Amino acid sequence: MALDRDSSIPLYQQVAGILRQHIEAGEYPPGTRLPNEDTLRRRYGTSRVTIRTAVQILADEGLVETHHGKGTYVRNDVVTMEMGALQGFYGALRRSGAAVTTELLTCDLVPAPRDVAHALHVEARAEIRRLQRLYRVNQRPMALTTSYLWSNLALEFSQAASTTVYGLLAGTISAPLQEARWTVSAEGASARQAAALDVSAGFPLLVLSRTTLSSDGVPREHTVHHVVSSLYRLYVSVHRDERPLEEDFLIRS
Repeated sequence: MALDRDSSIPLYQQVAGILRQHIEAGEYPPGTRLPNEDTLRRRYGTSRVTIRTAVQILADEGLVETHHGKGTYVRNDVVTMEMGALQGFYGALRRSGAAVTTELLTCDLVPAPRDVAHALHVEARAEIRRLQRLYRVNQRPMALTTSYLWSNLALEFSQAASTTVYGLLAGTISAPLQEARWTVSAEGASARQAAALDVSAGFPLLVLSRTTLSSDGVPREHTVHHVVSSLYRLYVSVHRDERPLEEDFLIRS
């Protein structure tokens, strides 16, 4: 991919963008070494300062890490989660093999925001329980999550800090959790999110919104995860539909 030298985007940002695309496409897999400065300088026809600044951008994003005297390597701590199973966020991170720690930031009662009230089928502004957590993976801040529970459960802070959302629900409802509905979007980090996640304001965050229903069809919790996009991957397994679907094979004029 060539640089656009007439663009208003600085060359170092363009180089960082190209390298980022190569990393995210798997052309530089986790644990592999990036080409050295001289190779990149010749490849893109830029100065050493431009290459160093581009690599530093990727390091600030958590994509690469530099070992003095050895080179720059793609980080190994990207977590992958399959969306085809009913599982909690913490459990999925642990099962990925990552070293996970959590910090409970708040455990309070709040009026339900309009979108949360709609998801949980409660009256707007009804009092519900809110939990906010910071997740770290391999000691790096990875996600801020805000969970809203279906009722204003009486919880001690210590209990909420040591128990997952699904664990709290399992101890308070008789019907088992049955189904999770996800939406996936993206947005730039706010100043508060950037400070907590150790990224720059506006950094792209993956936004995972989940509503979990019990077997009786009642929505029991609604959680929004704001995840550092460079540290997390989702995958979905799909199976062939045996019905013939003409629109999958033919473009109509």
